[in-house]
Amino acid sequence: MSQPADMTYDAVGNVQTYTDFNRNTITYQYDPLNWMISKQFQDESKVRYTYTPIGLQDVITFVDANGVTTATDDYDYDERDRLVKRTDPDGRSISYTYDAASNRTSVTTASGTVNYTFDVRNRLDQVIEGEIVTADYDYDAVSNLVRTTLANGTQEIRSYDDLNRLKYLENHKGDTILYSYTYTLDKVGNRTKVVEHNGRSVDYTYDDLYRLTQEKITDAINGNRVYGYTYDKVENRKTKSETVNGATTVTDYAYDANDRLLNRLVA
Repeated sequence: MSQPADMTYDAVGNVQTYTDFNRNTITYQYDPLNWMISKQFQDESKVRYTYTPIGLQDVITFVDANGVTTATDDYDYDERDRLVKRTDPDGRSISYTYDAASNRTSVTTASGTVNYTFDVRNRLDQVIEGEIVTADYDYDAVSNLVRTTLANGTQEIRSYDDLNRLKYLENHKGDTILYSYTYTLDKVGNRTKVVEHNGRSVDYTYDDLYRLTQEKITDAINGNRVYGYTYDKVENRKTKSETVNGATTVTDYAYDANDRLLNRLVA
């Protein structure tokens, strides 16, 4: 039986401590707006967080056990609060540009620039690296993505049912199918079966409240397995079971009076 992971919470539900299976504890601190401002590890090293006035990430500071700053992660925004530059702890930066509709039109790193074009309905049309169109996208009349064409000739095809729910996905190059998935849905949209082109399938079962209760995997290559799920009266996951070759492992979940996860125990 494995040692459980434990969590504690403050009065408003923020995680205060998380103790993993090895009994290492991470301690969290928050400001009056409940934004996380500090994360302290078992060795007393920390990560500190600051934010812009509207709550966007501003600076992440990494501090060692002696209180010495070892690195920072900086975020810069334009007047519309769109991220325009991020500088990581190694000093590498990534920059972004946008169009009038706030579609991201370019991403620039030390390796070069990737450009993005959009159609009149603000749907992603092409991804361009240098002079090469690396991806081209096509949509149906109601904006479902139906075809993606990559520079190497690979295409991904999608088809939908009358309710615009994905029912088939295929990736092929020429006449060779690289992978495909056929989806079956119930009347409320729950996915009840997935069949892959190699014969692998997954069957999903739900209870009367549409909660997933079983995943049955049929796989001639990697072996069959079954996952089962139970719930408490307020729909928290109570147990998860995994059955492989007749052997079953069960994970139990425990919650406090406010339905916040306290620990997981694997048996």
